[in-house]
Amino acid sequence: MSCATDYDAQFTSRFSAEDAEFQRYRERSPDTPPVLEDWRARRDRRAPEHRQHEHRFPERRHDRNSGAYRQRSRY
Repeated sequence: MSCATDYDAQFTSRFSAEDAEFQRYRERSPDTPPVLEDWRARRDRRAPEHRQHEHRFPERRHDRNSGAYRQRSRY
């Protein structure tokens, strides 16, 4: 219990108006957010690659949901 008592005494004014370090932190200007340039470029670059494989199943090119269970007309 002596450690807990020591910590209570050590941090009684932490994050209060008496804590000079915390007050300096609160008064500083906020950090600017990072700039993410071309964050969509990788996805756009891979999209044409996906379309290259449509020649394997040309009958399914325009009819993507034809094999779904809920869309079958008969069982």
